[in-house]
Amino acid sequence: MFKEQDKYGQYQIDCRLSGERSLEENVAAIIDFGTQIRKEEVGDVQVKNRHEGYGFLADAHQGVIRAVKAVKDGMTDLLNALPQDDAQAVDKVEGVAAALEDAVKAMIEMAAEAKRVSSDLFSESWNSTPIEEYLDNNDGFEEPEKEE
Repeated sequence: MFKEQDKYGQYQIDCRLSGERSLEENVAAIIDFGTQIRKEEVGDVQVKNRHEGYGFLADAHQGVIRAVKAVKDGMTDLLNALPQDDAQAVDKVEGVAAALEDAVKAMIEMAAEAKRVSSDLFSESWNSTPIEEYLDNNDGFEEPEKEE
């Protein structure tokens, strides 16, 4: 019921069912796994800027849209098969289940891509300019100009 939150030992009451908790933890693990796979696929190539990151996510988003459309089409087919026999309805339900699997896979791939883009852009934003370029004498202060 209690779940440790931070290094100070503060606790939070978690009233969710254990199945809900484990599903959330497993989804996070799957997304992390997908992120690692994506990073292995691209190797040392990093996202250069936010525009390139948007392009990667837009491509992944198109895959999600296609997969969700397949789910919608499967539900329409199932609705049309309901007045007919049970065998045809079961076949359409199997089609919906397969389309849902594809949609979940596409969403996990998009989430993994988003984590990769975020990670690359975050590291780039913190590492883009060395601190020495901002500091004149390494103490953070500038000497005042002398008036003549």
